[in-house]
Amino acid sequence: MKFMNSANKTFLAANLVLLGVCLSGNALAETAPVTTDAAPTAAQVQPPAGKNKGRKGGGAKHFQELHQQLKLTPEQEAGWTTWMLKVEQARQQHKPSPADKQAMQSLPTPERLEKQIQFMKGRQAMLEASLEATRPFYQSLTPDQRKIFDDMSILGGKSKKKQADNNPPED
Repeated sequence: MKFMNSANKTFLAANLVLLGVCLSGNALAETAPVTTDAAPTAAQVQPPAGKNKGRKGGGAKHFQELHQQLKLTPEQEAGWTTWMLKVEQARQQHKPSPADKQAMQSLPTPERLEKQIQFMKGRQAMLEASLEATRPFYQSLTPDQRKIFDDMSILGGKSKKKQADNNPPED
């Protein structure tokens, strides 16, 4: 890259970072949280669907697979339902609307950066809500179930590809 000076490289890198943030499907708007007094039933809770269903680690298929692998006891089912609902609510609060994505593209860079900072703060709040929802459910799991949950978790678990990369086949 002899033709690029330091300023051009910095500009290119900054734009690539901005592009990555914009294309990652990040939320810019928040909605009011939904509160419930009683734990919902399994029939009331639907696993997340939509754009994540084709993604590794996301969507209804992943929740169903995780649920099957955990082999929960009847006593653990209420905790599962509550956990899944709270995690999905936290995600929905920080889901971008098409209008937000469109508006983001027309903003000047300083305003776009401000919006991205707001989004990152929202993402942190979502992760904190997910953590608070996960702690009691995780505590109810057996050690074997915890290992499965850790390996399959949509909240930062190890993907099969990462496991394969870390454990190459022996010759």
